[in-house]
Amino acid sequence: MSAQQDFGVVVVGTAFGGRCHVPAIRAAGLSVRAIVGRDPATTASRAADLGVPGLTSLDEALALDGVDAVTVATPPHTHAEVALAAIAAGKHVVCEKPFAATSTEARRMLDAAAAAGVLHVQNTQFRFDPSIAGMARAIAAGAIGTPRLLTLIEHIPVLPDPAYRFPEWLADPTTGGGWLGAFGSHAVDQVRYLLDDELDDVAAALVTVVPSMWESEDTFAVRIRTRAGVDGVIEASGGDVGPRLSVRRVVGTAGSIWCDDDGLHVATRDGTRDVAPPALVPHAFAELPERIVPIAMVYRWLSGTASGNEDGVDLGTAATFADGVANMVALEAIRASAAAGGERTPVGA
Repeated sequence: MSAQQDFGVVVVGTAFGGRCHVPAIRAAGLSVRAIVGRDPATTASRAADLGVPGLTSLDEALALDGVDAVTVATPPHTHAEVALAAIAAGKHVVCEKPFAATSTEARRMLDAAAAAGVLHVQNTQFRFDPSIAGMARAIAAGAIGTPRLLTLIEHIPVLPDPAYRFPEWLADPTTGGGWLGAFGSHAVDQVRYLLDDELDDVAAALVTVVPSMWESEDTFAVRIRTRAGVDGVIEASGGDVGPRLSVRRVVGTAGSIWCDDDGLHVATRDGTRDVAPPALVPHAFAELPERIVPIAMVYRWLSGTASGNEDGVDLGTAATFADGVANMVALEAIRASAAAGGERTPVGA
């Protein structure tokens, strides 16, 4: 058995955890020790389909031999309870987003993980998209000078599709639901990652495009300003019925950088050139479904970091619980701004 296969993970949450995290863990060469759910019948059925032990007791799962890490893929308002139990047992933790119910809970999770000395990852997995990682690295290297303007737009036409199955929590604003929780977590993290900067204030609107679907917003639009003085716009919708729209562009004092279906590009006064994204994705991941690849990269980072990256490969940059706290603080400011009619609202420390 390889060192990677010796690295064992317990997945808590049988829905997204079973559909996406279990295959991602296996693709990264790690072992799934068990999957944990609430309902005995559902857990047993899904565990049998996945070929792993199914448990309804987190304590029992944490006591299994060979468990190095725990994946928290339960509804967001339960993340803190599960993560804190895993940390108390000395396990590394991968936690889904939205990171927690509140920024206060998020800080408790970060403080506990830091005190325990375990690895802690927030699963904003698109940091491992080669184009996004390439943008962040090129900006940091000065390819566009000093960043001044950011545009991030993502319309994903999934919610009006009657075949789309969204989790119950996503429709409930009291459990971390809404498109801001679902995609805003990614968007805020990408802004912070791309710019290596923090949001300073926001002016936001939360919109329901398809009012009959659920109680939470399915769209949001946010004006941002960062501490380093970058202005920008984040807009995302799950309620759009048109084709997918995706824009990521940063304009600086010496040029601009953006990614599209043709790759990653930088434009300066000397012309436009293509930028080779980092070779983050192993060839072994080539046959994986697209949605699984970045999650598999999270586990590759986790196991590689835990082992000291003996192979010396480019593991990319994972979001930690510190990022989870910063993202939650920003999301709370966005909600506060929207509740105040779009007033500019400071983002807390």
